[in-house]
Amino acid sequence: MSAPTATPAAPNTLQDHFDREVPDLDLTPQELEQLAVVLGRPVDLSTAKKDAVGMNSNVFIFESAEGSSYVLKQPTNPYSEASVMREAANLARLVAGDKDNTLPYAVPHIIGAVGKLSVMTLLPGLNGTRALAACESLAEREQLMHEFGSVLRKIHNLQVAGAPLMHFTEDGAWTGGADEPSRSWFVRCMELFAPRVRANADLPENVTRPYAIRVAAALKDNLDLMDSLPPTDPLWTTPPFDKIEFCHGDFMLPNVLFARADDGNWRCSGILDWGDAGYADGRHDIMAALGSIEQNAEENFKAETPAFGKAFLTGYGLPDFDEEKWGKPWDRLYDIWDFSLE
Repeated sequence: MSAPTATPAAPNTLQDHFDREVPDLDLTPQELEQLAVVLGRPVDLSTAKKDAVGMNSNVFIFESAEGSSYVLKQPTNPYSEASVMREAANLARLVAGDKDNTLPYAVPHIIGAVGKLSVMTLLPGLNGTRALAACESLAEREQLMHEFGSVLRKIHNLQVAGAPLMHFTEDGAWTGGADEPSRSWFVRCMELFAPRVRANADLPENVTRPYAIRVAAALKDNLDLMDSLPPTDPLWTTPPFDKIEFCHGDFMLPNVLFARADDGNWRCSGILDWGDAGYADGRHDIMAALGSIEQNAEENFKAETPAFGKAFLTGYGLPDFDEEKWGKPWDRLYDIWDFSLE
């Protein structure tokens, strides 16, 4: 009798998440039948290609019998299951509000769901991480980062009716307008998340979630700093950060697709992963993007990281953005979703 297979340990660090392999796509006969109904045609999963492993979902690309390509997103935890549902709602809002075809970039079209799996159209292009690796010069990499920043500015300019406050999975309906002060989102974060963050921050290091505890400790410092500032502080009143904006919520290089234009420059061809989108302080997206740039540049382009950040901020329209003064409080706020299901 063979020995039982050990259950892999849960990832405790950020790198653990990305070092794990994408498992093979294995659907039951019933799920295959449901998938064929959703697509309106038979499916051959032998064409399924493992595309990516993320913090919360595995992604596969497959073809239907007539050759059309689709994306299947497979949640890997309770947070991503909720995020997949939110993404469908957010994409519906984006499309519903785009009666004049004014969306600046393509977004996936949700075709349907099979159990907890989400099926959507495949957009063309390379994700930002792969596009960066395909660049052949510093000038080309800087142009890519400039485009990355320009993409974010256009997202922040969107007005999306019915969008919630970003990162809220409970009582997240937002009835205010886009002219609300940016501190509105932070106040709601404090109400919902701060007690959970502080409870985790006070735990000893030897419990089962050391990564979450380290995140909580950093988050607690940020939340306490921001909470100590009155509504009249320049952090809250200096344009363009005095008003909430429609934010992507997970604005990182792997979630933005690029293709070369006829002039050889990189242009955005689509934007993915809208599950955390909603109204918030735009600095959340900016700091997530700068963190993604640093992470993706670290292996091969570490010395160029400052130039990449400058090109991104110039493309966004804030070449003089003071990262220490205006961005530092948001440095770890991206991780607040870790506590959305506590």
